[in-house]
Amino acid sequence: MKADPELYIQRQIVRRWKSEANNSTDLVAVFSPYLTSKTADTVLLAVSRRSRCEVHTIFEPEVFVTGASSIRTLKRLAVAGIPLFSLTDLHAKVIVVPGQFASIGSQNITAGGTTRLEANVATADAEKVDAIWREVKPWMKERKPITVEMIEDMERLTRPLIRRMKKLRRAMDGVTKEVETNEANRRRERERREQEAKQREAEREAKRRKFYDLRRRTTRVWDEAIPKSQRIIYAHVVPNEGRWKKYSLKPVSTGNMTSWRLDNGERVTFPRLDFCVCMIHGEWSLAFVRVGKGVISFVQNSVRRTAYREVAGMRCTLAFSTQFTNWKEDDDTDGPNLFCDLGLAGLRGSLTIPCWFHLDGIEMFDPTIKPGYSSTEESLRTWFTSNSSEIARHLIDNFTAPFRYSDGSLDSYSARSFFGDAWTRYRLEAAKVAGHPILVARKRD
Repeated sequence: MKADPELYIQRQIVRRWKSEANNSTDLVAVFSPYLTSKTADTVLLAVSRRSRCEVHTIFEPEVFVTGASSIRTLKRLAVAGIPLFSLTDLHAKVIVVPGQFASIGSQNITAGGTTRLEANVATADAEKVDAIWREVKPWMKERKPITVEMIEDMERLTRPLIRRMKKLRRAMDGVTKEVETNEANRRRERERREQEAKQREAEREAKRRKFYDLRRRTTRVWDEAIPKSQRIIYAHVVPNEGRWKKYSLKPVSTGNMTSWRLDNGERVTFPRLDFCVCMIHGEWSLAFVRVGKGVISFVQNSVRRTAYREVAGMRCTLAFSTQFTNWKEDDDTDGPNLFCDLGLAGLRGSLTIPCWFHLDGIEMFDPTIKPGYSSTEESLRTWFTSNSSEIARHLIDNFTAPFRYSDGSLDSYSARSFFGDAWTRYRLEAAKVAGHPILVARKRD
């Protein structure tokens, strides 16, 4: 037993229309803004008493010029004896066989209506059919007959407009295609950017993990593998008196910071007036500090070894710059703690090598290469790759070696720029790396 009312959602109702129209013994009232052949022929020409099939539609040039409705279909129906009526502002799609059947929905009696997403409801319940008929019957007071002569006039007068519309439609199709093409390009661009963003985030995450592991490794090396000083000096950052308003790192009580003895019995001495390597425990940022007996006032973040050195068969100058956490705008510690510049003699160019110094060695990353007149990027990269172990050994030895400025200058940064704000507290320990003294400062709460 069929449900009543019956829904036709993405189902064809045309056969039901044809069946009900064919079985009608009296009036068939059709309200369809648009009509086109095949579908209209199938439904409307199936009516046994065609003079009792009254079709209400829109009879305006626009619907025929745009192709929404077919003037030829109307002419064929009129010639077949089916009464046609114009009903202005018609939008509803309704078929009523009074006392027998009614359907209401979105589907016109057109070929397009059979392929689009349409929804209709049909009922054979007499009370429901009568209720629908009572509502739509008053519309018929506003209808106007459509004659064959009117159809022929409309056909003749719209013919040139239809030709223009075909050209316009081709132009509109071109607009649609261009809009769709542009949107497809924008979508691909958005997808490309999203993919690049994901790739950058993956690279950032890999970088964070890499340098997190390097910090942990450096901590393990310090805690487990490096001979350290037997004593600890507690110190804090203090403002200096005087007009220069500098800051220094000073012991909380007395303590000589230039002379230490390691737990393996070896002595470590920080040369007077020389800058030596200092590291902040945990984050393992680096700086060059001038260690006095009772004060550290001068801090540098770079040094250039101007004398040429033989490195893996190349005469080079070496320069080192460190990454202070305090000096980074975004306070990002996920990066190298040291950069090494190798200037190659003979106009061969230079290499800038990001590094991580982890006390028992140095890890080098992919260098930025600027070839000179007598070299190529490929030849310098081959030289770097083939001699990486020897290059790393030279970098460690030259980086950790104490230095002083050739003119005796002490021009540098305040201790605050590396050790932090006033009264930041540290515990200081000394060690020796590559035969050179280094200082390690661990923050205290």
